[in-house]
Amino acid sequence: GTGNPETRDALLKSAKRGAGGWPQWLWNFEQPVLADTEVTDAVLASANVVLYTTGADNAVYTRLRDKLPIQITADGVRIGAKTHSGKDVGTRFIYPNPLAPNRYVVVQGGPTPAAVDAGHRLPDFVPDYVIYDKASTQTRPRLVSSKPPLELGFFDDTWHLPAGFGNTATGAATPVGGEHAEGAELAPTFTESSLPVPEAPPAPPAPTTFLAAASDPAGKAARAMAKRIASFPSFRTTIRGATWNTNAGAVWQVRPGAACEAALAKAGVPFRAAPADKPMATPVATPVVITGPIQGVAFRMLHADRELVMSCELATRLPALAGALRARGVRKVGVISTYRDHPTVSFHTFGLAIDISQFSTDSDTLSVEKDFPATPNQETCKAKPSGNPRGDTLRAIVCDVAKLGVFSSVLTPNYNAGHRDHVHLDLRPDDPRQFLR
Repeated sequence: GTGNPETRDALLKSAKRGAGGWPQWLWNFEQPVLADTEVTDAVLASANVVLYTTGADNAVYTRLRDKLPIQITADGVRIGAKTHSGKDVGTRFIYPNPLAPNRYVVVQGGPTPAAVDAGHRLPDFVPDYVIYDKASTQTRPRLVSSKPPLELGFFDDTWHLPAGFGNTATGAATPVGGEHAEGAELAPTFTESSLPVPEAPPAPPAPTTFLAAASDPAGKAARAMAKRIASFPSFRTTIRGATWNTNAGAVWQVRPGAACEAALAKAGVPFRAAPADKPMATPVATPVVITGPIQGVAFRMLHADRELVMSCELATRLPALAGALRARGVRKVGVISTYRDHPTVSFHTFGLAIDISQFSTDSDTLSVEKDFPATPNQETCKAKPSGNPRGDTLRAIVCDVAKLGVFSSVLTPNYNAGHRDHVHLDLRPDDPRQFLR
């Protein structure tokens, strides 16, 4: 919003900060930042927009305000007929754009620029609407934690607030061309498990010896990884309905780079070394690029502009993974992430994790987001058949992979909302624990 000279610069800063998208560690792109006065009806018809505003300072928000279920006031935020007051109160919500029903609008706002900017410290994964205050945005966790926001939740399938708020908006406008345009469906929810949190095996001590010498780049990476891992929070130990195993025989260490590449070549994995002129921002032991199918299974990045980059150590596990997939008829695997440099507490930053969203046979493609049967109140691989053949096949594939015992973590949509669209597999050096959820 540019309407108030006193808030203009701060809101521009917030908009530029948010232009990298949420969650900010998952994508690497920049959205264009426009002044509210530059947002024409043609822009609204052609794009989803994010509005940063303290209220009357944003001309676009002013046009939409009376048609939105959540509104910014002079001293807080109103949701339906309920008001949360305070200069530190803010909101972020998504809603079909009343001026362009085939598009969405996201509003990040509050009565002060500081309240607007605090929205960047919300968890990575949030529902349709959140109303927050200073206490709930002191730090930026990945998931909603012990300091919950003031309000959070989902709209219903007609974009009304849940009962109890005294709805003041009439619901989203009907998209042009039908009752629900493509992409306008309610986002899937995550059902919290009622199962207990199982006792986790003790975390292993930090390693004191290493397989690769400190003079080897892989050894240097291994030592840097060990220091970072020691400070990682233990997310897995808080998960209900998880399954833990301990396998001392599966403990491994980063080997010298040449030894790992030789093992990869011997296993028949097509690869090339990652470009030396593009150093990794985080420690990765022997980074490689996978260049072709493995045992008849093609691992392909769904982002066409990205290569399948990972640590050689993870790549040596791909033949076992491919064998389990091929036994179920899988010929192609759609990958959404391998190495990335964020978040700092993720094994993706070491090139030791892979996220898979699709499993394709010769005749069908199974989507984790659409087909995986959620079983919040049953252990993932002990769950009863869902009655959906596609879902049961997908779960069987995942459980076959878990049985291999070559991955430290197998995370499915049962883990949390952030994994609703993929299966996460990772490796953890010097750690005998194996986790499934």
